[in-house]
Amino acid sequence: AYVRRAFGDDGDEDDLSDDEDRLKPVAMPAARARGSNGSGGAGGGPEEGESSLAKAMRSRDRKRTESKGAEDGAKVTRDLAMRGVASTFDPTEDMPEEKGEIDLSDMRRFLTTPTPKRHGVVECYIRRNKSGLNKLFPVYQLYMKDGDRFLLAAKKRAKQKTSNYLISMDARDLSRGSPSFLGKLRSNFVGTEFTVYDNGTNPKDADEKDAPGGKQPRCELAVCNYASNVLGSRGPRKMKVCVPKVRGGERVRFQPTDKTEEMMGRFKAKDFSDMVYMINKPPRWNEQVGAYVLNFNGRVTMASVKNFQLVNPDDQETVLLQFGRVGKDSFTMDYQWPLCPVQAFGIALSSFDYKLACE
Repeated sequence: AYVRRAFGDDGDEDDLSDDEDRLKPVAMPAARARGSNGSGGAGGGPEEGESSLAKAMRSRDRKRTESKGAEDGAKVTRDLAMRGVASTFDPTEDMPEEKGEIDLSDMRRFLTTPTPKRHGVVECYIRRNKSGLNKLFPVYQLYMKDGDRFLLAAKKRAKQKTSNYLISMDARDLSRGSPSFLGKLRSNFVGTEFTVYDNGTNPKDADEKDAPGGKQPRCELAVCNYASNVLGSRGPRKMKVCVPKVRGGERVRFQPTDKTEEMMGRFKAKDFSDMVYMINKPPRWNEQVGAYVLNFNGRVTMASVKNFQLVNPDDQETVLLQFGRVGKDSFTMDYQWPLCPVQAFGIALSSFDYKLACE
């Protein structure tokens, strides 16, 4: 009828040490001994077979046991904390955060702002159309793999001194004056340097206060640099990419008004402040297939000099953007934070362009 303690004695003077001490009587108020109403009647008396004294002693022992358990439990918690060990186990603590559905209700915002980290890798694919009138200036269309949702389209512009690709959110309207125009990709003459811009205006044509159509001077979204390849098309390309850093969900603005403020100039000076610096993950030569190979986890199935994976030099296991061929005119493009679809698409387009110094 009596519960023994599960913890050791901590030396408190009022602890009972044996069963004999447990059975020592205690002084009880007269009213409590006779019953709660003082009459000893059936309504207020003790339960049948148990005296008021036994009930009081049992209650006292239970409280002391609970108090002792709480004190010892607190001591164990303190000891674990000093060792850096959690006193409780949460099975959901190390579980990955659920991606959730990507919000496409405001398509323009989704296409131009950094995709949240919680969405992880966004899998997409690109279709190239070189048929008919598009033979010299192909059209590229970007789709999200989930639901085959159209996202962006791009086309190389004719009669330009350097390669110039216009990016639009409307596959049927690829004009610069369209409200669907979101940005462009422009290269230097030899095709080794590329810059991705938003839909702002050239600062040479207008200042911030008096821009045509009310548009602000353009912002730079990314710069790509391809190293000259002495092996030509036999060897892998070497590319380096910089994009603005993201702070508090907002992208750092690079809105240069002269060449000294441009991202490419800062990149060449190795000033990577406010920028995320990426390199293409170096492929390895595979003797069995006689080619340079990368692990695309099944997302790329055909060898091509255009294939690449962009990583942080200090973390080459996390691929921020990968692009590669899966068919004659079909390619996959997977990206994640801190990129947005326009940035990722623009960087992928740079891989399509012919590079006089790299081929």
